Parts: sequence; structure tokens; C-alpha cells
Amino acid sequence: MKIEETKEGLKFTRRDGTGSMTLTEPNVTGDHYAEFGKDNAGGISDAPSDTKNYGRKDAAWVEVAAKTHTHTDADINSTGASSGDVLTADGSGGASWQAGGGGGVVNFDDNAYTASPNNTTNVSALEAKGSTANVDFALKPKGSGAILTTVPDGTVTGGNKRGTYAVDLQAYRVSAAQVASGSYSVVSGGGRNTASGTDATVGGGERNTASGAQTTISGGHDNTANGSNAAVSGGYFNTASGAQTTISGGWLNVASMNSAVVGGGQNNTASGEHTTVGGGLQNVANGNYTNVCGGYSNTANGSYSVVLGGSSNTTNAKGFSIVGGALAMARNTSDFVIGISGGVSGDMQRRETICYDVTTDATPKNMSDRQVALACTAPFRGYVVGRSPVAGGEYCVFAIDGVINYGGTVGTGSLVVSNVTVVHRTTATLDVALAAATTGDPALRITVTGKAATSMRWLADIHFTDLVY
Repeated sequence: MKIEETKEGLKFTRRDGTGSMTLTEPNVTGDHYAEFGKDNAGGISDAPSDTKNYGRKDAAWVEVAAKTHTHTDADINSTGASSGDVLTADGSGGASWQAGGGGGVVNFDDNAYTASPNNTTNVSALEAKGSTANVDFALKPKGSGAILTTVPDGTVTGGNKRGTYAVDLQAYRVSAAQVASGSYSVVSGGGRNTASGTDATVGGGERNTASGAQTTISGGHDNTANGSNAAVSGGYFNTASGAQTTISGGWLNVASMNSAVVGGGQNNTASGEHTTVGGGLQNVANGNYTNVCGGYSNTANGSYSVVLGGSSNTTNAKGFSIVGGALAMARNTSDFVIGISGGVSGDMQRRETICYDVTTDATPKNMSDRQVALACTAPFRGYVVGRSPVAGGEYCVFAIDGVINYGGTVGTGSLVVSNVTVVHRTTATLDVALAAATTGDPALRITVTGKAATSMRWLADIHFTDLVY
């Protein structure tokens, strides 16, 4: 007789295999039965030949009704198990209680929050736990993998594949390309944002594109940073296209040349290298190293020039000049101009201008002409100073004043009044003469005479009152 333990009970099989029986517990109290069916009763004397189930009791065959059983929690014996243990199959038909967490998440709690204010949109939370009061939470991709909230699928749902080591926490897009596709790039949030440059970052907002290497857009919408190391802090429809350019905010601003800056405002353009527009409306800084502090419709197009503010002022391609007020125009290098609106740029203004030159002998020399406008009457006054570099050497001071007047065409200028007063001079040959330029741009011409075999530096400081009509 061969005896086996099966899930139905103890199975007894004849040694020659001609018959078997199984001893079961039919979930009732009382006698135990050896159950046989037609298939397993063959070869046993006087066994019934029909298909019913029979049991042997008191040397007689007794019909046994088929039994079914539904397990309840009470049927599972947890003897030897600890709290949190799970019943684990061993792969060989057996099972045993094992500590929970085998192959699963151990150091986190999985919680759901459904009470208000989460009753409409529930929250499923994965919460870190540990033995310390504070526990860090780390997401660690494998190798150069990215951290992302949607699975790339090449559509607007999952977006294109992210860049190596990228972080993309954005969940909404209308184009598959609106992802952190650049290596080491970041999209922290918002919607429809793109960080396609290497090391590019979009902090949030909407429809922002950081496509240049090491570019940053902190937020806002429809901003673009496509120059290397460019940054847009916020606002909308701003473009930082030059290398190392910055736009702090505002609307429709452009920083297009290297190291250009727009602080804010609207429709401002910093198109010269190392230029700055502080703010305002429709201001332009297109000369290198220029600055427009603010105001409306001002233009700094002379290198190293500054517009302090106001309206419709221009440095007129003259370097090292400073303008402010309204409709002020710098006519010369190193002009300082305050204008008042008269309808035409430069038509009503006060100008301070300086120029310098060097003589090495007693030959008269024209200093840089100080321009005025056509159709202009301009009274002027100032000083011309000369000095040699030798201690105790030559020096002189001349006071000048007068009125220069120009008609509407070149060559029509004249000095209506011209005065040169010697304030002091060490040598009688040192001199200054004034004239109106008869060729080229209308201008006051200053001629200085030095001393033979002597190097002298000359400086003219002149105040003009320009009236054009």
C-alpha cells in the first residue's frame, strides 16, 4: 500500500496501482469515510459500479454526498506568524510565513487622503518613514536616466524622450517636444515648457523655451532664452537671444547682443554689447556699453552713452554723452544734454560739452568742432584751458562767449557775437580764436595756439543753449 498526502487528504493506493482511496474530512463532525468513485474503486471486491460517491462503514458501502467548502479568515492558521508577515510560496508546492516587505517598498507608507479638501480629487501619498525625526526622500534613476512624471511615448501624452540626467516634472503639453530634452536639463513645472539646451532650466510658467546651453527661464509665459548662458526671470514674450544676456521681466523685451540686459518694462531692446535698458517703454540701447535708465522711446546709440530717462531722447551716435528730459539730442562726443519738448529732437535744449586736444609747437590747431544744428541760434559761454606737463611750465585760461547762428543750409553759419577774454596766461603767444565752420556740419570751431617746442594739453568746456525753428 502506497500512502500520499494530497490537498484532498490521505490517498491510499494499491501497490499494483489497480485501485486507490482518499481519506477526507468533510467539514462535519462524526465518522470519517473512505470515499470512492467509479474511477477509483475498480479492483475492490463488491464495490458499487455506478458514478456516485461511496464510503466504507461498518463493512458496508454507504453513499456519501459531495462536499464543498468555502474558506474564511478563520480557516487560515497563522500559528508562528508575526504581525506584518505574509504567506510566501517556496516554488516547490509548499508555503510558509515570511517577514512582510520581501521585494516590496519597506521604508514608506502608502496612504490615501479622501477627506475635504481632497474629497473631490483624492490624494495618494507615498510617505517616507524611518527611525529619525527627519527622513530625506530620494529618487535615484539608474545610470544617466531621467526623473519624470509621464512615460515618453512620442505624443502629447507622454512627450518625447528626455535628455540624460534630465528632470521633467511637467505633466501638461500640447506638443511632444515640450519636455526637458537637453542633457542635464530641468523643467520644474508649469505647462507646455521646453528645456532643450544642455543644462537648460525652466522653473515653471507656460510656453517657455530654454534652448541655449546653460540658459534659464524662471517663469512667466512665452519667454525664450536661446543665447548661451542667457536668462529670463519672468514676464511674457521676452527674448534673451544674445550670449550672457538677461531680461528680468516685463513684456516683449529683447536682449540680443552679448551681455545685454533689460530690467523690465515693455518693448525695450538692448541690442548693443554690454548694454542696459532699465525699464520703461520702447527704449533702445544699441551702442556698445550704452545705458537707457528708463522713460519712453529713448535711444542710446553712441558707444558708452547714457539716457537718464524722459521721452524721445537720443545720444545720436555720439559716444560718452548723457541726455535726459524730452527730445534731447547729443550732438557731440561727451555732450551732457537736457531737453524740453518742442516737437523736434534737439530743437530746444541746454548742452554742456567738452573737448580736448594737444599742441607741441606754436602752430594754430583746430580743436574738435562743437556741432550745433541747422536753422539754429545758439548762445554759448565757457572756458578754454591750456597747460604744459612740466611743473612750473606754461598754462593759460580763456573765457569765451558769443552767439552762433545758422540758416537752413550748410555754410550759412556766422558768429554774431564772439568774445575771447584772457583770464590768465604765462606766455603772450598762447591764444584762442573762435569761428563758425563754413564746411561740413554746422559747428563752433575753436582754434588754439601753443608754444614752440612745448607740449601742451588743451580742454574746452562750453555751455550751449540750442533753439531750432
